[in-house]
Amino acid sequence: MIDAETLDRLAEADVPVLSVYLSRPMQVNPSARLTDLLRPIREAAAEGDHREEKAVRQAVRSVLELSWRLETEPAPGVAIFATDGEVSYEALSGEVWDVAMLADTPYLRPIRALPERTVTLVATTDRRRADIFVKRDGEMEPAGVVEEETGHKANYGGWKGLAEHGARNAAEEMARKHFDRVAERFFEMHKNDPVTWVAIGGHQGQVEELAGHLHPYLRERMIGTFVIDPATATAHLVKEAVSTLEKAARNRNSRAVAEQLAAGSEAGQTVAWGLDQVLAATNLAAVDLLAGAGTQPEPGVVCPACRWIGRGTKRCPVCGTETRHHPDIAAEAIERVIGSGGRLVNLPDGSAVDVAAASLRFPLPVVD
Repeated sequence: MIDAETLDRLAEADVPVLSVYLSRPMQVNPSARLTDLLRPIREAAAEGDHREEKAVRQAVRSVLELSWRLETEPAPGVAIFATDGEVSYEALSGEVWDVAMLADTPYLRPIRALPERTVTLVATTDRRRADIFVKRDGEMEPAGVVEEETGHKANYGGWKGLAEHGARNAAEEMARKHFDRVAERFFEMHKNDPVTWVAIGGHQGQVEELAGHLHPYLRERMIGTFVIDPATATAHLVKEAVSTLEKAARNRNSRAVAEQLAAGSEAGQTVAWGLDQVLAATNLAAVDLLAGAGTQPEPGVVCPACRWIGRGTKRCPVCGTETRHHPDIAAEAIERVIGSGGRLVNLPDGSAVDVAAASLRFPLPVVD
């Protein structure tokens, strides 16, 4: 994430800031993709004053000069900000949508839509051995092995099988102790470095055995299990399986938020529904949790005097100052909400929220 000092410096420029986002893999070469994204920016700048047009053209050239980095950048997404002779290139931890935006301040909506960073504790296990991993910032790191205690013969059956029953009971006891040790290791790791989620992989049935031994704190963080052969599992295969579980968990959590907001709206609770109501609540710093959906820019206006935000108004209804166009007023609302201590939840397509909704700290005043 771009640091706050750089953001402040970019925002203080007296010419617009050019923000560009690209994800990998790109279907065309970076220079061609950048040229397509930046063409409308150059055309729009030509309609402004000479100084602004000159600054925008310089920003566009600065971005295009970085296209070589896009060809070698391993990150899933990148952000480039340029204004008044300054350029900032940021590798991102996740994919973003391709967009170029010119505004008075850096365009951060794609960054805000990235999933929150999580730490997932993972085990691939059978009844005798567990390989432990930690998935952090998209990377899967080995974190140790827990093996069955030595001295146990797994195939022991006794003379002519007469002791088979006892051996089977002994095997069950050994498996129980093994899963207890794995669970203890998990809990110790969680106490030293709290985890967000837990996932378990292994043979069908055995993953549920380990899950039953976990401490209640960690069972609450379980996002699912996956079937894999622990003997042949690689870090890459484990990472793919866990990433699928993480994505499903994020979607479940987001849908639950959308459903709660929809239910609250129907019940007459303090919920703003739709972008216009959300903007009104944002102006009053009333938003506690903002839920947004989609990636489509929502044009609006900002008052340069009192910072009121809205849509389709040439003059500010608060102070009467002529408003200025903003290419994505939803992005401005997000920054205001975060700045006032509110929270942001990004919802998947097809959720109950169309563009935006919010739970409020207090009801909005009734306007006659």
